[in-house]
Amino acid sequence: MENNNNNNQLENFKSNLPAKPYCSDDLTYGVMIRSTKIARTMRYIQHNDILSHRWFLFDCDYPNALEYADDSNLPLPNLVAINRKNGHSHLFYGLETPVLTCDNARKGPLNYAVAIEDTLTRLLKADPCYTGLICKNPLHKDWLTYQVRADSYTLNEFKEYIEPKRTLKKDKEKVNGLGRNCTLFDLLRHWAYTNFVHYKTQEDFFNACYQQIISFNRFDNPLSLNEIKTIAKSVAKWVWNRFDLEIREKKFSSLQAYRGRLGGLKGGRPKSTTKDGKPWELEGISRATWYRKKAA
Repeated sequence: MENNNNNNQLENFKSNLPAKPYCSDDLTYGVMIRSTKIARTMRYIQHNDILSHRWFLFDCDYPNALEYADDSNLPLPNLVAINRKNGHSHLFYGLETPVLTCDNARKGPLNYAVAIEDTLTRLLKADPCYTGLICKNPLHKDWLTYQVRADSYTLNEFKEYIEPKRTLKKDKEKVNGLGRNCTLFDLLRHWAYTNFVHYKTQEDFFNACYQQIISFNRFDNPLSLNEIKTIAKSVAKWVWNRFDLEIREKKFSSLQAYRGRLGGLKGGRPKSTTKDGKPWELEGISRATWYRKKAA
């Protein structure tokens, strides 16, 4: 185990920080955005950017977490930053290839990374409410910093130590870390599959996706607007480009025609015994859902 400076994982950490990371010297006063040069001097710093995750980070609010991981035959971290006063620590697991969370991210690796994160959080007895936004800066002298493992991990390497399994949480608001990205992506894509027919341009569809994901982002620790905007852009682009344009325009025209006929009907509500009286079929939703939306 190597102490403090002049090792490759600290250099890896230093050279791959976000361009303008969140940082703080005192979390009581919140966090701020500064240049990398300034942020590196702060006690706390953002370690992953919004487009990719290079580090798994675990907040262990008990002393001797490194020894616990070793005794439990769990994978050892690349870096550990320890609070000199109480022994609490942050364990850093560096990835050889970052997991992308941007437009062209593959969902397989992202979901697998979520499973690894969930499993290690549980096995390391780490804080499940840790948001993953900022960490104890291992470059700062206030923390006792060690390099434990020199080589970064591949995702498949974790299978040698654990059986990655994503934890299914009943309450969406309790999801943290990478799990929030996957949860929002799944919620938004299912909404987009049935609602894209309402929009004639990709820009209008993206704006609708963006507004929708804002309403979904109701976690105890919500993702930033930049992060949810990236997810909205990814979903909108994928759905728009892969759903047949001719079908989309045909459905949109049919929907507009129906709305025109509906406007001319007395009483406003169509008779459910006629074909044109089933607007829910045009929208691809159930009858009950259609009337709930109409009432709202």
